[in-house]
Amino acid sequence: MISPQSERVQARTMNWYLVCLLMYAHSGLGAVRLRHCNYLVLALNAEDAYLRSIDLANRVVARLGPQEERWIFRGIENLFMVYEKPADGSELLWSQMEATSTEIGRTCRKREDLRAFEEAPRSVHSGWYIGKVVLHEIHDDGSHGDHNLMWINSYLLKALDAQSAYDRALQIGYQQETEPASHLCNGEKAHWKFVGISDLILACEPPADGALLWFEESNSSLTQLDSIVPTKSELAVFKWEAEQRQECD
Repeated sequence: MISPQSERVQARTMNWYLVCLLMYAHSGLGAVRLRHCNYLVLALNAEDAYLRSIDLANRVVARLGPQEERWIFRGIENLFMVYEKPADGSELLWSQMEATSTEIGRTCRKREDLRAFEEAPRSVHSGWYIGKVVLHEIHDDGSHGDHNLMWINSYLLKALDAQSAYDRALQIGYQQETEPASHLCNGEKAHWKFVGISDLILACEPPADGALLWFEESNSSLTQLDSIVPTKSELAVFKWEAEQRQECD
């Protein structure tokens, strides 16, 4: 039995990570179906998260019965640290990129085109969604050129249905907007504007250690698999750690 004190120590020392495991299944003539599976992992540090992710992948494959499609674990596609404890409204991931106004607009999708509204109802509803909110940095003076900074922030949302999750994602997006001249970018006054939702996904399982949140599918070939899986040092969390060490040197 774990004492309450031990549980508190564990809570302080364990961190949350999001790992993308790459699975593939043969589809004939050298072609393969890819499944990019995003799992939550609780670990002591990045190295521990990496090892636990490999163990998780092996357990997932072992659970598949002979009657199911034969999926093979190919490698870890990416590994991120989650800085907020997974909960309703917590941020899972964020990414930033330079994009034109047209590209930013295309990133957002209409409500009816979001995955949560397109997919057929499931027999088991997890009660959780992942909402991807798009923000655009607008310069109040000067010019950032043809390209502007775009953020895509992914949030965990607890909701009864897709419409409730969508409304919540919109609310979070508008809450992220800032007043004009709220910050400086390259010495120029700027602010953040909420643009829209890039996707809304019904989570496969409620957030927990080892839970599958969502997956993407694509097609490829056996010869391309090696180029898809990065080396360990190229994974996001290890790249970040290397950058931190360089700054300290």
